[in-house]
Amino acid sequence: MGVHNLWSYFMQNVTETVAYFDLIELAKSYPEKMNILIDFFSFEHFLVEKFLARLGKADIDSLIYAGGEYKLMDRTLRCLILELRRVNIEPIFYLDGAKGSADISTKQKMQRWKNKYVESQKCLQNVFFYLRGERPLTDVNLSRLTRPCLQEMQHVLTLKELNCKVVSRVSGEADYMIAKDLMENQNAFCVLSNDTDFTIFPDSVLLPQDMFDISFQLGQGLSSFEPRVPENLICGIIRTENVMNLLKLPDHRSLIEVAIIGGNDFTMPILSKHSTFMHHYKGNFKYLSSLINQSGSIEKCDFFGELMVNDENFRNAVQHSRQFYSLSLPDEEEPEKGYSFNVIADNIRLGKFPSAIMSMHRGIYWHRQILEDPGPEMPVAEIVLAQLRAYIYKILLPHDKSYAVETGRIVCKLLTDVKVFKATDDRIPSLAEVIKNTFSSNLRLFELIIQHQEFNKFKWESYFNQFGIQLGFIGRLLRYFLCLNWNQNLYISPEEFYVLVAWILAEHDTFHYYKLQMKPSPRWESYFNQFGIQLGFIGRLLRYFLCLNWNQNLYISPEEFYVLVAWILAEHDTFHYYKLQMKPSPRCMTMASWFQALYRNAYAFLGNILDVSHEFPSPRDLFSFSTWVALYTSCFLTHLNPTFRLPCPPHVSIEEMLARLVVVETVQKYKNFVTRIIDGFFFFDIRILQEDRKVDL
Repeated sequence: MGVHNLWSYFMQNVTETVAYFDLIELAKSYPEKMNILIDFFSFEHFLVEKFLARLGKADIDSLIYAGGEYKLMDRTLRCLILELRRVNIEPIFYLDGAKGSADISTKQKMQRWKNKYVESQKCLQNVFFYLRGERPLTDVNLSRLTRPCLQEMQHVLTLKELNCKVVSRVSGEADYMIAKDLMENQNAFCVLSNDTDFTIFPDSVLLPQDMFDISFQLGQGLSSFEPRVPENLICGIIRTENVMNLLKLPDHRSLIEVAIIGGNDFTMPILSKHSTFMHHYKGNFKYLSSLINQSGSIEKCDFFGELMVNDENFRNAVQHSRQFYSLSLPDEEEPEKGYSFNVIADNIRLGKFPSAIMSMHRGIYWHRQILEDPGPEMPVAEIVLAQLRAYIYKILLPHDKSYAVETGRIVCKLLTDVKVFKATDDRIPSLAEVIKNTFSSNLRLFELIIQHQEFNKFKWESYFNQFGIQLGFIGRLLRYFLCLNWNQNLYISPEEFYVLVAWILAEHDTFHYYKLQMKPSPRWESYFNQFGIQLGFIGRLLRYFLCLNWNQNLYISPEEFYVLVAWILAEHDTFHYYKLQMKPSPRCMTMASWFQALYRNAYAFLGNILDVSHEFPSPRDLFSFSTWVALYTSCFLTHLNPTFRLPCPPHVSIEEMLARLVVVETVQKYKNFVTRIIDGFFFFDIRILQEDRKVDL
């Protein structure tokens, strides 16, 4: 991010570039709280380092964290924010727009995004080589691990609960907005980021992540999650004027010119294609500075001047960069006309929508990378979940667009583009109608969409030809009634339909039933009506996951489903399981990642669009990867199917975990709930969890 190789140049000249301050002493001089403007995604890396430094030092901790420890993440973030507030420092967070949310940046950075995606996929392959016991963990580049699937969601929810200011870009990156706010906000001291662009903007002050809290005083309370007042907060900062002095440049305009020909995010994709630049100019900032000092502008430099004349793309990138660094760039959010665009943009600014929804509205979606088995012929979660997003596209896409282009991994290919056509179901309204709906109407719509797998319209031959006139007539009435009331109107259930069939087709002793004088029972209600909103949401996700993976995709077993139920519904000692440092099997990790990916699509996208997610449980309330690993391993340590159990963690005993008992007790406690979910798939029977299998490991 920023100017390529500039950070390395700074580190070679630390004494001339970096100034050190105690932020606690500095904050005392501010009548109000001193603001640090924080690049949200850069801060997430800082949080991970703090978390791992305080709560664990083993390599396996990084892998467990990447699987998703959201309750511990929440406590870590709360602790750090409260410690900053106790020393008169108030952070302000800035979120970039999602990939594809802005037309300009999408065109400029598409190739860079694709390159990074492929690199991450290669790291994913190494993770599963390790999990299968084929390579040591030292072969895995832990710094390149993908972020936990729901990390951003949980962090934003936590920041909102703490009443932190969170500024969300509708589209494009937040750098420009941060740089302007640093100049205009009198209480703002610096920008916490790893982006060297913040050493080029006028009057900028960059606090690099690696130089934040050099003495490791922040986060002393993380071991107990009780905030403590740090004794000091020593940080190194880099000012724009120090960079100009280091490069011996006469003015800010000259610094901008050097940054551009040094290769920034806009010019580097073009310059890197020229061997002359790569061999003679790349990273040579002393020489680049002398060129600008001698010539005065890029146009008058030998190599770069010729490139300005002959390459229109480079010329446009230079002009864009000049406006960008001088803070005179037109707003990248590219205001559009249209009701849907304005609704989405307003909700992103209010923090109600993730900016990925704007990308979806534009017909672009980048698959979320998760820790799933990338082996040959293994299914890909985001590809499988595209059928759910098709309904989201039905709501979001303009009328003149019939599909979205999704970019990501497919089976046996690291990166490709896939067209996903929006659903053709006429019952799904437009965004304009959704906004006008009541909460209860949108909750019913959520339940309708989340059940889409369970009702497919098959084309059959004529009922009259197939069953005869009388039975064909009855069949057509039953079919019409089912279409009329499935996921709408009466919301008929499969059980009710079976009763209807028996009522019409069986021969009955009518007088016998008449004498019973039975009182009609109420209909079986929707999950939300029957179990409440939070448990109903969990039930719908579990049912969806079962439909998605029963006899297809992951081929989930009843035992695995019971473990999933216990993971979500039981109260766990998360920290106890985290300390076990257990190694998951590939299948164990894949299944947890898939369920989180489903949650993300249902909560962050569908639920937020319908404005019902605020009633649903957050990631920290449901997911702890270390807990999942313990529960799963305890139930499958001696399973007959080796893909469920291998490789086994030799240093943790079943007696130590006592986790299988948690699964049995939880499933038994929620028997009625579980029975409703598994209806039509398998019969409720927890004896399979209590069997002792004798298997040579």
